[in-house]
Amino acid sequence: MRTEKLEKVVERMAIGDDVMLTVKRDLDGKMRATARNSPYGKVIGRNEVIEICNVDGQVRVARKERRAGRVGPAGRAL
Repeated sequence: MRTEKLEKVVERMAIGDDVMLTVKRDLDGKMRATARNSPYGKVIGRNEVIEICNVDGQVRVARKERRAGRVGPAGRAL
């Protein structure tokens, strides 16, 4: 039984065999992610993360809410 809380998917950004993603930082500290299949960038807020995973051989990219308590490799909160 899984006891941890599942992260909420805010938006599915791309699903496919070949996904190209460009991420840039805006001046206000937010990030803008643009997938090749979409001409418009999606704003990634400070309380959100981008998840890239392999599901049944397909690349899936989603924007999710950040879970409290996650720490990155530099020791900073994710």
